[in-house]
Amino acid sequence: MLSSVLNSDTAIDVNIQIIRVFTKIREVLLNDKDMLLKFEKIEKKATEHD
Repeated sequence: MLSSVLNSDTAIDVNIQIIRVFTKIREVLLNDKDMLLKFEKIEKKATEHD
């Protein structure tokens, strides 16, 4: 993580914000099935291109 490489308050704050954003995205996807299906389609397309 960023805060383990850069030992600064800003890096720690950014790291916390990133975790909060991913947690919120997971909540939204779990509560909105249509959005979850769209996300899964996007993820499938992205993995096919790798």
